[in-house]
This record gives sequence, C-alpha cells and structure tokens, in this order.
Amino acid sequence: NTMQGTIKIFLSLKPCKNVCTVSRLPPKILLCRGLLTSRSHGQIEAVATQVLEPTAAALKKQPAPVEPPEWPYTERTVKVHTCAKLYQDWRKWKPGYQNAPPDGIEVELGYMHTGLDRPVAQRTGSPTVLLLHGAPGSYRDFTQLVPFLDSQGVTVISPRWPDLRLSYQTGTFWHSAEEKTQLLTDFLKAINISKVDMLVAHSSAIYPTLNVMTRPGMPQVKAVALLAPAGHQLVRAIRPLPLMRAFAVHYTNPRYQGFMRHLGIAIMKYTRNPIKPNIEDAIMSLQTMIFSDYEEAGDKIKQVANSGIPLLIAFSENDRAINPEVIFNMVDLIGTRNEDLWLYDADGKLVRKGSTSGSRKVMLFKKGGHYLFRRHPEVVNSAVMELLQTALASSK
Repeated sequence: NTMQGTIKIFLSLKPCKNVCTVSRLPPKILLCRGLLTSRSHGQIEAVATQVLEPTAAALKKQPAPVEPPEWPYTERTVKVHTCAKLYQDWRKWKPGYQNAPPDGIEVELGYMHTGLDRPVAQRTGSPTVLLLHGAPGSYRDFTQLVPFLDSQGVTVISPRWPDLRLSYQTGTFWHSAEEKTQLLTDFLKAINISKVDMLVAHSSAIYPTLNVMTRPGMPQVKAVALLAPAGHQLVRAIRPLPLMRAFAVHYTNPRYQGFMRHLGIAIMKYTRNPIKPNIEDAIMSLQTMIFSDYEEAGDKIKQVANSGIPLLIAFSENDRAINPEVIFNMVDLIGTRNEDLWLYDADGKLVRKGSTSGSRKVMLFKKGGHYLFRRHPEVVNSAVMELLQTALASSK
C-alpha cells in the first residue's frame, strides 16, 4: 500500500517433507537432503509491512574462532590493477556489469607472505604454498595450518579477498569466480610470483583455483588441496536458485541494495539458510556462489584429476554450508570409490585407511564441519604437508 508508505512482499515457496535418504557414502553415514529446493518448496507467505529486522536468535553470535595469542605474520598490501579486459567484454552483455569501468579497477589488496617475515638467509629454497580462503573469510581462518607450514620452513602466501566495500566503491566486482581469477593472477604478477609448489583452497575458493589449474598462461602449480570444497552442483546456500539468483543480480543495482538487505534476512530465514551475524557477509557469500559458474566445475576437476597432479580433497559429513553429498558426488566423478576414502570418526581418529596408490587422497570426517582444518588440525596439517612433499619429490 504505497499510500500508507508500506510494501507487501509475498514469497511463494512449496512445502516438502524432510526426508533422510542414504547416499552412496560408506555404511553408517547418512545424509539428510536439503529441506528446500527450487521445485519442492512450501507455500509460505512472508508479508513485510514494515522494515524487517533479524530475530535475536538469528543474530546470536557464534563462538569466536580460536586464534593464537598473537598473530605473528605481517599484513601487507599491494595495489593491483585488474579486470580491464573482462569488464570490456561484460559491459556488452552481463547483467549487473553494464557500467563496469572498461579500464578495470585498482584494488589495494591485503595479503600475508610468511617468507618476507623471515631473515633473507632463510628464504632460499623454501617451498611456496598459495592459500586461498572462502567468502567471507581471511587467511586468519587457518590459525593452525599457517603456523604449522611456517614451522616446516614453508613460505605461505595468502591474499585477502575484498569484501563488499570494494563493490560499493566501484559499482562492480561482485565476487564472481572470473573476477577473483583475474585478481589472483594479477596479484601474483604484482608480487613477482610465477609458480607455486602447492595451492590450498577452502570452500568457494575452489572456483578460481580450478580456473588457475585448467587455463593456459596461468601460474604453474605442482599440487592442489581442496578443503571443504563447494563442489560442482547446487548447494543448499543458494536454494531456491531462481529466487537467490534474482536477489544476487538485483543487488548489483545501488537503488535496491538498502531494501534488499532487509529482504535478504527474510529470504534466508524462510529458506532455512544459516543467517550470519553480519548480513553483508551473508550477501557476499551468496554473490560468490551465484556467480561462481559452479556448473562448470565438474569438467574442470576431472581435468585436474586426469592430469595426475597430486590432489587432496577433505570434507565432512556434518558440513552445514556445503551439502556433503555434493562433494561426495564430485569425488565419485573423478573416479574415487567408497573403498578409496580415508574415513575419520568424530574425534578425528582414523577409522579406515583408503587408497594408498596414485597421487590422489580423499579424506572424509564424521564431524569436522565447514572448517575441518580447525577442528582436526593435526590430521589435516599432516595430510597437507604430505601432499606438498609428494609434489616436491615428483618434480625432481
């Protein structure tokens, strides 16, 4: 009712029963399919006659991640000019990018480089690991992995992906896989890195990682570790897809952003997505997945696996952010059978050894969550280091 200054919004979603099904996972591992999909969803009316505010329960903060008393690594910055050719093309056809600057954008990118924190004499011959976090996040998500690799004499380089502040400032860079791939390669050029010994990617960072691994002219990488990767199929975070895609595209228009921040809270509530304490982070996560080109990831991961490059994949049965069955389908896609999986119980103890042949290892944790490398650091750290050693040995 515009005369009274209110707007009514009706979200039409179809009901479905919460049906637990047994996937092709090993015995005793049951996966509960998402309650909501774009085809099976409830007729739920959400009527917003006033500005929607999240409930206290929705905004209840999760426990802060445990970090070392002091983070001993220097936060560095570098100016990176990026995305010029990409935006020249996207201006012609891609929704949300009609006004993207044809000359690209300049990003002041924060990053960590543990090698530069050491004396010069200790840098020579040190293997290099490129570490990519998900969205939202930062390299401080890896509070156990980074110090461990550093203690082994490994140089860890990790850029901090921009947040939505860059999007608002530039009117572009909506966190697509293509933009992140361009930013990553331009960042590595800016700090004079042309090859790395291993690339470690968490969550949605799988998408720029696969682009780097499968395209010509990219930095050389000897091994890849994918920790709780987002996968090649629709994940629960962006269901129902038509609604979420429409939200992501319309959010690129500044005129709609204020209203849609409030609408986003309602959408996540009724689609039962976990609402993050920071709605900006939730929106950035949505933008990242909607513009990830996830449907292309299947062919890319097969290409990586078939190349014979040392590959580690680790995921958890209780990952609330990424459907575990999606990740299982991905490892099945590259030829990893049930009996090849390395299985770990809720305490991170090895239950069954998997395949020891070839250059691929897939680890499945009963309870590791989306940040399994923080819950089971000893196991994951050792597996990552073993992968790096395999890559270094095979390249000699």
